[in-house]
Amino acid sequence: MKLLGDIKMYCIKVDYFMWSEEKGEHTEPVYLSIDVECGKLICFHEDIRADLRVFDTVAEAEAYIESHNTGVNISYENPEVVAIKYDFDAREWKEI
Repeated sequence: MKLLGDIKMYCIKVDYFMWSEEKGEHTEPVYLSIDVECGKLICFHEDIRADLRVFDTVAEAEAYIESHNTGVNISYENPEVVAIKYDFDAREWKEI
C-alpha cells in the first residue's frame, strides 16, 4: 500500500548564473518552474513552489531536459533531476 507521506516527485534544479557587487559572477541553485498564466514561459525560483515543473519519474524529467536543451545555455549550467517530498510535520516541500 502506498501512503501520501511516501510519495516523492522529481523536479529539475540548475545552477543559475548571477552577478552581484558583493560576489561578482557566481551561480546559485534554483528550481525550474512554468509561468502558469501563459503556460510556456520557463522561470527559475530559489524555493519549491506551487508552479514548480514536476515529474512522476526520473526518466520523464531527464527526457524533458533532453528535449528542451538547445546546447547553448546562456543563463544556467548543470541541470540535474532532484527528488522532492512533502514533509507533513514541517508542512513544507523538501529536497531529499
